[in-house]
Amino acid sequence: VDINLTETETIFLLDIPTTSFSEDTEAADKIKERNTVYTEMLKQRHGDRYTDRFMQTFNDAPKNKEVQTTRFGLTDASVMATNWDMYDTYKEKEGSKLLLLRHFTLQHTTYKSDDDLAEEVPSSQKSNRVSKIAKDEDKSISMTMRDSSMVNDSALRSDAFKQSLFTMERAVTLNNYQHKQAVYRGLSVLPGKNLRYNRLTNPDAVPPSSNRPRIADNDVGKILPNLERLWDYKCSITRGRNISAMTWNKSNPDIIAVGYCQFGYNEQKGGFACCWSIKNPEYPERIFHFNTGVTGLDFSSTSGSLLAVGLYDGTVAIVDVRGTGSQSILDSSESPGKHSGPVWQIKWVDRDRLTGEEHGEMLVSISTDGRITRWSIRKGFECSDLMRLKRISNKKETKDRKLDIKRSHEGLISRFSGGLSFDFYPKDTNIYLTGTEDGHIHKCSCSYNEQYLESYFGHMGPVYKVAWSPYVSDAFLSCSGDWSVKLWNQEKPKAIHSFQSSKEAVNDICWSPTSATTFACVRDRAIEVWDLNVSTLDPIIITHPSGYAKLSSVAFSINSECLLVGDSDGHITIYLLKNIPQPPETHVEILTKLMNPQTITVTEENDENDKK
Repeated sequence: VDINLTETETIFLLDIPTTSFSEDTEAADKIKERNTVYTEMLKQRHGDRYTDRFMQTFNDAPKNKEVQTTRFGLTDASVMATNWDMYDTYKEKEGSKLLLLRHFTLQHTTYKSDDDLAEEVPSSQKSNRVSKIAKDEDKSISMTMRDSSMVNDSALRSDAFKQSLFTMERAVTLNNYQHKQAVYRGLSVLPGKNLRYNRLTNPDAVPPSSNRPRIADNDVGKILPNLERLWDYKCSITRGRNISAMTWNKSNPDIIAVGYCQFGYNEQKGGFACCWSIKNPEYPERIFHFNTGVTGLDFSSTSGSLLAVGLYDGTVAIVDVRGTGSQSILDSSESPGKHSGPVWQIKWVDRDRLTGEEHGEMLVSISTDGRITRWSIRKGFECSDLMRLKRISNKKETKDRKLDIKRSHEGLISRFSGGLSFDFYPKDTNIYLTGTEDGHIHKCSCSYNEQYLESYFGHMGPVYKVAWSPYVSDAFLSCSGDWSVKLWNQEKPKAIHSFQSSKEAVNDICWSPTSATTFACVRDRAIEVWDLNVSTLDPIIITHPSGYAKLSSVAFSINSECLLVGDSDGHITIYLLKNIPQPPETHVEILTKLMNPQTITVTEENDENDKK
């Protein structure tokens, strides 16, 4: 198809041609004088010709006057309303209501026939009888309306009606979101739903109209990786609340639990833990209310219905998502071992390799009070401290004796460092990492609660998140408020690589479940996706969402090529990862080589010497 673009003629919407006069005409002098006056007027501003002055005015004295009018004529009128009139009037108005209400009532009032009502009686008795009939009819109407309202209430509250509404809501949501949910799962879009998303799943699809040419749009987007927004998890009750944590259900990957909290102490207004499902993006499946904000949560791997929740006031609670109530089945509000600070992370840890009482799943929490606590639900809700995070200094700082002298005069509370995050070693759940407010990362053991196995220094701000690599056992990532993300080798005290693309704090990070060299992070105003196989200097995707909300959480989807991002306005946005390069078969070896840059350098030097 050939498309020829031609330029149309210029169309003047307003054209006032100038009028010219010869200087020899009689009106030439007047025209010149008028033009001169107009030019001088343009040079002067409108406000320069006026000045502000104050002036006092006088109010006229008021006068009272009387006016005589003709007298209004008054007439007396009397109206009589009998019982028959009132009965007939109300009968006509309520006749239509009775026809509808009698379909729902189970009780009917029987009356005498018209022949019985027409028998001869005295006028006084007849009036009383009609009045009684009207009262009985009004009583019948009120009973009918009451019975119908009871039937309607019982029908609305019945489980069958709720299940029908639930099924209808799912059907309507499926019709509205089918094209987006299909893209989320990598399935084909139904014909005629959305041509744009149909092209994503079927590139060979053509427009239904043969008159419309197929234009190769988004050529750059087909080459460069990018994010495409699918939908948002949001509702009215979560608007304006910060997303503090997200976790997937281990048994059902279509369900994600989200915690809502305000990080400021004076901004606390209660929190929620909501369970969202891909089957209904419009409203959460479960809503659990708490008096303070939810700062951390995690699903159990052995009992998929148990959700552990950490709160801003230091409480640890466990809820059962199978029930519709908002009450927790266990909580530490009355426990003597309750945290005295916000519980920033909570996690179920599987310890099947151990024997004895420590065998099975345990619940671990970390708080800014400097405690890493283990909770047991076998005997009530008992707790024991795995570690008390003590403040330590870098080796370079310990050379200065003044620091040791100053520390000896510090109070007891300042000897402990606030904990913000932790992550257990995938190969050995007896070892775990923890990030602190001081910017230090410590490797600890569940068997020793007095000292650290190793400490890692490099961050200049609080460490918000630490995460072990799911593919390379020695690698882990950390993000901090010092604007950087660092890649570490647990065998080395210093970071292997440091990633920094802007001057904003990195609030959250997560590894990709499909590629060893890919991870995502969120800053206050940006979403970044890094692929270390492509570049260690710049992210392959950097997106700045519109709006003023700050980004706080990020998570990869377990069963799709999507990324979930939470912000400070209560929205969880689902993005489709488009044009992401497929990980090579050697992606694990690539990350392993990146973890040992010195080994790579020595090998290259040996190769050059062999060639010489």
